[in-house]
Amino acid sequence: MFFCLSFKTFELPNKKDLVYKILAGKNQKNEKLIILLHGMNSNTEMWNDFSKSVNKKTLLIAVEAPMVTKLNSYRWFDINITKKPFVSDIHQMTETTDRIKNLINQLKTKYKITTENTIVAGFSQGAILSLNLVLTTPNLIHGIGVFSGMLPDKIETRALKKIKGFPVFITHGSEDKGIELSHANMTKEFLKDKGAKVKMTIEKSRHVVTSKQFDDFINWTKK
Repeated sequence: MFFCLSFKTFELPNKKDLVYKILAGKNQKNEKLIILLHGMNSNTEMWNDFSKSVNKKTLLIAVEAPMVTKLNSYRWFDINITKKPFVSDIHQMTETTDRIKNLINQLKTKYKITTENTIVAGFSQGAILSLNLVLTTPNLIHGIGVFSGMLPDKIETRALKKIKGFPVFITHGSEDKGIELSHANMTKEFLKDKGAKVKMTIEKSRHVVTSKQFDDFINWTKK
């Protein structure tokens, strides 16, 4: 499991290109692509322990956020958690979402994997980004995993009609103080109201990704 701190920090020079790491499926004839987005002030290493959960034909890729907080610590966009509800830098979120979209297209082309076999999952701030991705461009992928996340504080309405039937896996800790369980419930109800096909699990855990949560997610991707 991995704990993710969530607070706004000073900014160092940012990386120009998104960096990713292949955790599983390298040099295989891949049938499925799963892209993982870490939490705020973290890095791709948070996903290392979960690589054994996927089969050999699944290409598991962890992407590193472009904004540098400090050495080996990155974020996707600024977010002010001193206010309730949280307030995100919408411009940064939109810009980063567009960069993720471009990377997804590049990876699908490079590894010859179809949209129907492409899934994105994120933890905490990475989960917010995953939700923003599907709420703006649902036809780019075929499912998302939301680990301890919540809806973006600004939601695009143009693509909402297209998420009908879209597969979403939500998992959250009942003792999560970083992003409280109520946010997961609101996310579930919002997506179900728009017609998405939502599966939700609750684990007795804090603001972390547990092995069971990840295994449940991987099993969900097989259905």
